[in-house]
Amino acid sequence: MSVVQYALQLFEEEQFDRFDKVFCVIDRDGHTKFKPAVALVEDLQKKGTPIELVVSWPCFEYWVLLHHKYSRSPYYPTRGRSSCDAVGSEIRRNHDRKYSKGAEDLYAMLRSKQEGALEHAATALADAEATGERNPSTQVHLLVTALLALKLP
Repeated sequence: MSVVQYALQLFEEEQFDRFDKVFCVIDRDGHTKFKPAVALVEDLQKKGTPIELVVSWPCFEYWVLLHHKYSRSPYYPTRGRSSCDAVGSEIRRNHDRKYSKGAEDLYAMLRSKQEGALEHAATALADAEATGERNPSTQVHLLVTALLALKLP
């Protein structure tokens, strides 16, 4: 909810005049304000506010995992660890021992695997929509695709 409220604050302060859209990247994880945040964005969109959600279930780290492999095995919190911790552990255990959340060089590390991640994410999201089971899935590929389309030649 804080991400959406911050985007709305900036919009209301007219700092978004130069932009067609404002993307709020959020995780589902265990956030208690997730559903109210989604509802707020839906209401804002009905009023013409160009704020869009980009959601990952359970967390952004699932997008990182998709750079290494396709998976629709769900992640749940266990023994004091969040579902996001479980995704991060899988990345470190099976794909990249040095992976750390928020790493500054993350994009550089994953760039060569981006095409595969885009395909995996699209497949996972389509399956999530077909089955009604969002965990795990992500919409990050939609944002990345939009950003790539803006890239100058």
